[in-house]
Amino acid sequence: MLRIIKLSFIKDIFFINEKFKNQQSVVFLTFKSIILFLFLISSLKVFASGNANVTISSGATANGSFSLSGGTYTFTPSADNAVVNITTLTGYLTGGSNVTILTACSGSGSQSGNVTISGAITAALTAQKTFTITAAGTITVSSAVNLSSTGGVAGGIISFSGATGITTNALISTSGSSPSTAGSGATGGAGGSITLTSSGGAVTVSAGLTSQGAAGGTAGTASGGAGGTISITGTSVTIGTAGSIQTQGGTGPGANGGAGGSVSVTSSSSTISITRAITTTGGNAGSANTGQRGGNAGAVTLTAYTTLSVTGTITATGGSNGGYYYQCGGSGATVTVRGTSVSTSTITTTAGTSGGGASGCGSNGSTSSCTKGNVGAASSTPTVNRNSAMTNITHTTNLITAIGTVSGLPTGVSASYSSNTITISGTPTAVACTYAYTLNPTTSSSCGIAAGSGTITVVTPVPVELLTFNAILNDNYIEVEWNTSAESNNDFYIIEKSHDGVNWTEVAKIKGAGNSNVKTHYSWLDISMYAGVSYYKLSQVDLDGTRESFDIVSVNNTHYKGLNAAEIYPNPSIDNFNLEYFSEHDDELSIIIESDLGQELYFQKYAVTKGNNIIQIYTESLMPGLYLVLIENNSGSKISKKLVKK
Repeated sequence: MLRIIKLSFIKDIFFINEKFKNQQSVVFLTFKSIILFLFLISSLKVFASGNANVTISSGATANGSFSLSGGTYTFTPSADNAVVNITTLTGYLTGGSNVTILTACSGSGSQSGNVTISGAITAALTAQKTFTITAAGTITVSSAVNLSSTGGVAGGIISFSGATGITTNALISTSGSSPSTAGSGATGGAGGSITLTSSGGAVTVSAGLTSQGAAGGTAGTASGGAGGTISITGTSVTIGTAGSIQTQGGTGPGANGGAGGSVSVTSSSSTISITRAITTTGGNAGSANTGQRGGNAGAVTLTAYTTLSVTGTITATGGSNGGYYYQCGGSGATVTVRGTSVSTSTITTTAGTSGGGASGCGSNGSTSSCTKGNVGAASSTPTVNRNSAMTNITHTTNLITAIGTVSGLPTGVSASYSSNTITISGTPTAVACTYAYTLNPTTSSSCGIAAGSGTITVVTPVPVELLTFNAILNDNYIEVEWNTSAESNNDFYIIEKSHDGVNWTEVAKIKGAGNSNVKTHYSWLDISMYAGVSYYKLSQVDLDGTRESFDIVSVNNTHYKGLNAAEIYPNPSIDNFNLEYFSEHDDELSIIIESDLGQELYFQKYAVTKGNNIIQIYTESLMPGLYLVLIENNSGSKISKKLVKK
């Protein structure tokens, strides 16, 4: 027995020839082959036995030619984001094997990855088997897949499931075979089914899909095999100019023709576009006996979630009689097309030709076209403050009779229907979150509805949306002004003032607008200006007492000079206070602190320079109470300030 596993990235580097004799195994490997083989198995483990398993490491690629026989083979990635790229998978189904390529999550695992078929895949089945790909990512078919059979066996079953999309750029076909003995009464093998499914992505068919039943034997009881079903499902489906779909029953040389398989195309959330032919035909009957008939066509069902556009032809015709006067042709099938908007080209559903003496023969098929009810896209996807009225959202509708079922709206928001429009309105009171809602209204359409959906984001309102906050120096005052674009539950503002940006004194309280969605201007005038730099801080207080402070602004007062502009702060003070004085030249100040009874408690002289000066005076020894601070410069100018000691 000889088993060979070829991988394109090590092609012609090694081979294993296992010769089993007296339960002895001789393996011939060159030294170089051993080194490369060890490298290989570090990322790709191959067990070529009756039940083979190929494990692909994270990021690795199974890229090569696999020639296996017998058993069931499973290609499974061992880690996340593995990529399976089969360049050639030839003859692996010769013994009637099942093959599964798995990249999707299985059980508690988290495998993911894409599958690409970039080399021809063929088979000669002796029993009907399956070829399954289940991918967490995409599936791309770039080379032909052909699962045929021998000896009257049905063609292989092909089932591809790609979570995020499927693209076919090469022919996918499955065909049954005629009986090994041509003169037997055995039925021809049926074509296998073809299923392409993507739950979360588009399916694009850019090459043919074909399922062919085989001719039966020539004996009087031998019918043709049926064509297999072809099913395509994706979020959207596109069948391109080279993407014809065909399923056909085999001829019945000694009896009836096989039935054509059914064709189903479904989009789960978007459109279907078909620009190439869809054909399902019954096989022709044989010519030997009366009572034989051509096979019936399979039904064609096209169901788009939204728009269905068919520019290619659709044919669902019965097979013909075998030329005998009393034989019947098969029936044409029903072609059903559904969508929110439906456009089709030529549809043919005729019965097959019957003999002139036949009766009770096949009938013509029919076309059933149905427009689904539809809910259009949302007019907006707003972000709304909690407890604030939202701007209405509208959805235009078609074939809707009542609001039906609405789910997912935030508390305080409701939907109503009138005059082909669904309106969503209200004041959300729910917690901050993005709410995805669904609209399933009642429709007058017999084929269902394309439901509507949208989102509303509810956010915790900002009490005040502050646009500007400034302090502006004028001749005799400083204007503190600010503007807001919106206010929510705002009670009042507090303005605080400081000489140094550290010690603050509350100087004003301004009533707020409460609730407002328009621009509001506020202003306060400070007529007791400090010399030099003044700092201002704005705070906002909610109705519930919650306080928020904004950025600090400052302004340099260069208008007031001389002793009259001297300031003391903080006032009241605890252990010390500052004297701020702007002098027009170098000078000397005498500072005296007296009690409320006129008793001198402190005396000190300080040198000052031209410009702004800040003198810190320590008063730890003074008892709490009211004091008078006397300030005199060298020119004899005097000023007094009251000081409160805590």
